[in-house]
Amino acid sequence: MPGTPARRIEDAAPQQAAVEWKVGALCLAGAGVSVAMFGLPRTLDFNAAGFNPLTAVPLVLAGYGAAQLGRWVFSQRGARRFGASAFDMHQHTVRAGQQLAGRIVTARDLVAADGFRLCLRCHEHRRVADAAGQGYRDDDRLLWESAHMVTAPRSHTDGIPVAFDIPIDAAASASGHPLRWTLEVEASVEGARYAARFDVPVTRPRDDDGSGDEDPMG
Repeated sequence: MPGTPARRIEDAAPQQAAVEWKVGALCLAGAGVSVAMFGLPRTLDFNAAGFNPLTAVPLVLAGYGAAQLGRWVFSQRGARRFGASAFDMHQHTVRAGQQLAGRIVTARDLVAADGFRLCLRCHEHRRVADAAGQGYRDDDRLLWESAHMVTAPRSHTDGIPVAFDIPIDAAASASGHPLRWTLEVEASVEGARYAARFDVPVTRPRDDDGSGDEDPMG
């Protein structure tokens, strides 16, 4: 039986699913309002002389909203089938230049014939000025990632082993914006897709004098 972890991190996927549900519902509501205001387009020929671009707004909103709700439904099915997941870290935090290690524990035994794909990513979160000068948009720039396959655990109590060696210069191209580190796992389990995502605390490497930023990068 594995020992007590230094830190347990819960799956962030349910939170993302809640966001997808809200965005999808808002988009569909916006599509309904747009239909009431502009009506549906009589033609989708953008080159037609009488085409009003605003009449295409309901179709765009409805399509995007349906896609978000579809992702939410898919994630809910997975959550009901596989239950909750958590990442038990061996350390409380890990620095760039060290190893992120631990195990992913699940609510039930997962039989993945092809194994589990683990991926660790570092993103830089930036606010980018809109091209039209109307404001800003959020943008995530991928700075570093590493992925590998691991064999299936004997049982959910054994957990899915996690071990990533993080290069000390993994975020060397960062430009001062907030960084976000995520650990993702996915597998095909009995014909269904199992997936989970964890926001992991990775800190900056120590300076030559032994100092360094103690706050997590992401």
